[in-house]
Amino acid sequence: MLRREFVSICGAAAAGAPALPGSVLVHEHILVDFIGADQITAGRYSAEEAFRAALPRLQELKPHGCVRLLECTPNFLGRDPRLLARLEEASGIELWTNTGLYGAANHRYLPGFAKDETPRQLAARWIAERRQGIEGRYPRFIKIGVNIAPLHPWDRKLVEAAAITSLETGLTIASHTSGGGPAAAEQIEILQKLKCPLSKFVWVHAQNEKDPGWHERNARAGAWVEL
Repeated sequence: MLRREFVSICGAAAAGAPALPGSVLVHEHILVDFIGADQITAGRYSAEEAFRAALPRLQELKPHGCVRLLECTPNFLGRDPRLLARLEEASGIELWTNTGLYGAANHRYLPGFAKDETPRQLAARWIAERRQGIEGRYPRFIKIGVNIAPLHPWDRKLVEAAAITSLETGLTIASHTSGGGPAAAEQIEILQKLKCPLSKFVWVHAQNEKDPGWHERNARAGAWVEL
């Protein structure tokens, strides 16, 4: 890819781009539980208290034209589709949930089965969530997380599973990338080998990479660079 368009939500109109119907927050967390995959349970927090705390914040977004928020908390880190459904109805803002698993933070939030299963077995789980729904809601994107390069085999497995899922469902992959440009580039190589379009890959937390050369390299390859 020789050219990548960058459109600022705030500056689109000034740049002569078509007016957007509203703004979208592409990476937010309404609720996260950092206890770890081996200890997390639904009863560790009050859903009612979480609802009361989050709703006013969402309502503050409405006057600014926000119409959609991508809730990036993965399974085993506090993903709560029922809470999102309540908040969406009360706030009038679309709240998208995700499928996938989070391997970053040295795999603390990765359940045991993810360490043992193959990429295709993991992908089968995620594809089923997309097709059958999660507590009445359907994931609209894939969220994974990886560590530094060279990627651990478990991290590579998550990327491969995400690619398989994306190819089957069309969902975009948002990857929390702790290892900066090199880790993003390694993920891109995996996707290319599996013939997954790089337009379906978002390098999340790219602002942590201080060398802008990596931003340009990975964007020119065809991936999205989320700062």
